[in-house]
Amino acid sequence: MKKACQILLLIFVIVVSSGCASYEIRPPAALIETPKALGALPFAVGISKGPQKLTGGFSDVVPVFKDDLERSGLFRTVYYPVRPDDKIDGSINLTIMTEFKMDPMWFPKAFFTGFFMLIPAPFTWYNHRYQAESTLQLSRDGKSIKAYRSKQVAIASVKVMAPEDKVDPEGAESATKLLTTDLIRQLLSDRDFIEKELTTARKSE
Repeated sequence: MKKACQILLLIFVIVVSSGCASYEIRPPAALIETPKALGALPFAVGISKGPQKLTGGFSDVVPVFKDDLERSGLFRTVYYPVRPDDKIDGSINLTIMTEFKMDPMWFPKAFFTGFFMLIPAPFTWYNHRYQAESTLQLSRDGKSIKAYRSKQVAIASVKVMAPEDKVDPEGAESATKLLTTDLIRQLLSDRDFIEKELTTARKSE
């Protein structure tokens, strides 16, 4: 019995020392750059929340979008939350849905690893998905101008003892940044269209 316990302890030490707490987020949030506008449009926009379904360890996405939109320099002013006395030229409403999807092969991988007393653990990776999607509705005085949609996924490759308290927030942060930067990239590509629509609306007042 004592010898068996020693063997189990030795296996545990080997497992721990062999990088079983390793993980990798692809892409890392720190490497996701906010696209920049060549110049700011002379408009103020206000951001509001549509329906949100946040699961999988995600925090509120809207404040991140607001900061990234400001950082892009596309609009002169960005308001969030919008106050009654804020004068805005256009409105952005964000509908958000996030979720976490486990590696579809996690059960057979875990069973195989456990069956062989964790010996395969240093070589077994689980690839989980942090998914975020959004519909951005651009409008003026309650009238829709255009809708933009994006669905983004960050991959977390983890080993059996990877720290969840680090993996979850980092995976969610990466997916969030992918989402917000993609939406902003779409707005930037429509810069001339947005300028025309908001200018026309302002002249008609």
